[in-house]
Amino acid sequence: MNDAFAAAMTLVFCAGLNRARGDDRWMPPWLPGRPLWYVAPLLGLVALLIQPPLAAGAVALAYLVWGVPAWGAIYDLGRLPGGRSDHLRFFARMLLAVPVLLVFGIWGALLGLTFAGLSVLAYELAWRLKPDNPIWLAELGTGALWGALILAI
Repeated sequence: MNDAFAAAMTLVFCAGLNRARGDDRWMPPWLPGRPLWYVAPLLGLVALLIQPPLAAGAVALAYLVWGVPAWGAIYDLGRLPGGRSDHLRFFARMLLAVPVLLVFGIWGALLGLTFAGLSVLAYELAWRLKPDNPIWLAELGTGALWGALILAI
């Protein structure tokens, strides 16, 4: 498998996994908990195909830490009724991956900051492109960013 194909598949798989994390309709009723509990290890397996085991584990843990807290109403970036501009709070929310990424040193911190900024951009673009149903598109974009993070570490 060539490197470009592997990179493209990493982006696609991570996009799909992050979408699955954000929507539990795929889960059978007997499966307990949040989709995140099942998606984070799978994202770690994708990372393991690209990175050494400790790096892949760190990415999976960063994804888990990032995904655990509630999203609240900031995902709308101020577009829902009564909302206000939440870009800075959403950016701060996206920074939750950074503490674990610090195991990669300054490069991990820079990647985490870049990820947070580009994730806000993904949500902003999704709200502009599909204002009636943006979240699935934003989740795909953010998942692809997780794939890019895996490739960049």
